Amino acid sequence: MNAPEGALAVRTAVSHARARWAGAVLLGLGIVEVGVLVGVALWTDGRWGPPVLAAGAALLGLVAFGVHSDTALALLRDQRWHPDVPPALRREMDDEFLLRRRALSELHPTPCAAWAVTALSFLALTGAVARAAW
Repeated sequence: MNAPEGALAVRTAVSHARARWAGAVLLGLGIVEVGVLVGVALWTDGRWGPPVLAAGAALLGLVAFGVHSDTALALLRDQRWHPDVPPALRREMDDEFLLRRRALSELHPTPCAAWAVTALSFLALTGAVARAAW
């Protein structure tokens, strides 16, 4: 499947640029959840499954941030001068071109993987809480 072009690519890239912050939130929640669940494991029954699951979910949140970010950059690589690109995203693209032009040219958009990893991180976080409460 070919990558979208023009205004569709810009809209898709903007949605991924915004969605990457969901990955950052999931990472933060996962770190807090790991701390709480380790405390629960230390002071109660010693079940270590939920903290390990929460740690995996936190890492998936970090992966979600990265995959959404790379997808947005890959989609905007050829569209950075499109009039619909927000100025903040254009500045980010310019910085990427200055610092990592070769790495940017090798990126491929993976929108399905980005949404799948985000959903997996959310499910793992809720699963860790449900398992701890069980």
